[in-house]
Amino acid sequence: MSHLFFHYPATLYDINKKRKPLLMTDLTKGFTIAKIVKDLVAVYYDYNVDDGDRPDTIAEQYYGDSTLDWVILITNGIIDPQWDWPMNYNVFRKYIVAKYGSVSNAYDETHHYEQIIQKHKVNPDKTVVPEKTYEIDLTTYNTLSSLDKKLITAYDYEEKVNEEKRRIKILDEQFLPSIIEQTEGIFG
Repeated sequence: MSHLFFHYPATLYDINKKRKPLLMTDLTKGFTIAKIVKDLVAVYYDYNVDDGDRPDTIAEQYYGDSTLDWVILITNGIIDPQWDWPMNYNVFRKYIVAKYGSVSNAYDETHHYEQIIQKHKVNPDKTVVPEKTYEIDLTTYNTLSSLDKKLITAYDYEEKVNEEKRRIKILDEQFLPSIIEQTEGIFG
């Protein structure tokens, strides 16, 4: 379980406007912490989230303290760990079925079209030049040769979005005291 909201203050809010306020977590403080982390001149390490990784397990691995999972989350601008964290294979498949009815439906549904501007290649010096594309409409798509275009299915799109979430940053451990001190100052 994430400790992201552990230090957040509570506030009374009448969500139903019936003069019966509920005690709720004041999420507006989170934007202050995220700004501090973003503005911090710090060292970050690239990390690729594998299936089974969770913010608390990564915090334990890097900081020796699973309760610092909130540092992993705010460092990466993750507000909702359920939807902003990458899904594992089984959860992803269930998500696809829930959204599209079946995996085959997701493969059959066109999400969008792309024009290939630059093809993926490896130069003689071993540098990799990634493919570059941009989204186009169906009319433009139909005018291009098959080598210069690609159809992106709903499944391909959803998979790309999920895979992009796997690339996160880990804040160098030496900056933890500063983040913790500033956080306590906000919520003190």
